[in-house]
Parts: sequence; C-alpha cells; structure tokens
Amino acid sequence: MPTPSRVSCSCLRLRALFVLALLLVLAPPAGAVPLAGQLSIVGSLWLSAGAADFAPAGGGSGSFSVALPSTGSFAGLVGTSGTIRDLDLTLPPAGLPIANVLVLAAAPSFGFRLTDIHAGAFPLATCFAPPAVGQTCTPPLSALQLSNVPFGAGLGSVVSFSVDGTVQDGSDVSSFSAVFTAQFPIAYQHVLATMASGVPVASSYSAVFQVVPVPEASTLASLGIGVALLGLVRRVRS
Repeated sequence: MPTPSRVSCSCLRLRALFVLALLLVLAPPAGAVPLAGQLSIVGSLWLSAGAADFAPAGGGSGSFSVALPSTGSFAGLVGTSGTIRDLDLTLPPAGLPIANVLVLAAAPSFGFRLTDIHAGAFPLATCFAPPAVGQTCTPPLSALQLSNVPFGAGLGSVVSFSVDGTVQDGSDVSSFSAVFTAQFPIAYQHVLATMASGVPVASSYSAVFQVVPVPEASTLASLGIGVALLGLVRRVRS
C-alpha cells in the first residue's frame, strides 16, 4: 500500500500536469503578433488655436506619407500614403473616441482609434511676453504647446500637441501615444496673433506614433496560472 507521503506527492504531480495543460490551452495562438513599433508620418496642415485641419483643407480629413524612421510592424510602410481625420484641439476634448482617425492605404486593417487629446502643459503668462528664445506657452483651454527657437539668424517657433489611442489588427489590440510637431519661421507670439485674427496658419508637420501591445486577458490569466504552477512545482520538490 502506498504511503500517505507518496500519495500526496502523486496528487501534487497530477495537479501540476493539469495546470500545465490548462496553461497551454489558454496560451494565445502562435501566429498572433500584436502591432508594435514606431510609425512616423509627414504632411501639411492649417493650424488654429482650436483645430488641426490637415491638407487638403476643408474636407474633414487630409493625407500624409509614411516616413523614416518607422519600425516594427510599420517598417514596410515607408513611402506609402494614408489619411487622417481633422482634430478639434479645444479642451475638454469633444467627440471622442474617434474611430479610424488614421487610415494606412497599404494596411487598411490597422484600425486607429483616438481616445484622448492631452492638455498643453506650458505656462499662459509667456504667451503675451515680448518674443525671446526659449519661451514656452499654452493658450487657454488648448492642447497646443508653443516654443520659441532659433531660426537662421532670427527667431522661429515650434508648435506641438499630443494624443493617445489604440490600434487594432483583428483581435490584437495595441495602445499608441503620438506627438504632432509643426515649425514656423516666426515667433509664436506672431503665430498666436494670426490665429486670434481668425486666420489659420499653414505649415508642414511630422508626427511620431509609439505603438505598444496591450496584454490580453488570456495572457494575464496564463501568467497567473504559471505562477500557481511554479508554486506547485516547488511544493512537489520539497
């Protein structure tokens, strides 16, 4: 007759094998690869204090080109084109989330969904100061961040805003954060004055999307089961 210790050891081994089998069942398919990497795009826009109107203007959306550096899931898309929805940059953000905010012509199955537009974090007071290098500014209730930088022998400015969202390919979901940047050959005080007159300012822009996979529920469950399996194995060994 087997001793109680041997029976206990056998039961623990059976439990460990059962947990291992369950872990294999819950593991994601081998072919599932979530989107990941960097997507860089370039284009033109008309910028106002409350909106980004991507060229061509007035149509609700604009076009862009995929540029270097683009990596990971997007490395093979360099040189292709796409469309991007115009954005309301007033705060708090309205009309979110926005489905299909970005559509890649060479990868239409990549579904970009915009979920947040960040508030600008620069001070308001310097928006009205005499122009100087190094100044930063965010207008009231705006996502824009403006900085004065050297431009040739004079003064130019950089305007940026940041957004977050998700991108999905089939059942695989990843998150993205993106920064849009436009440059102007004049100080941001002059850019803001033009906007205040009701005239949008035109510029080229670049945007960088950092895409990171979101762990699936099954993956998290598998991780928890794996931890339990390690505990059982330790008990068996002891």
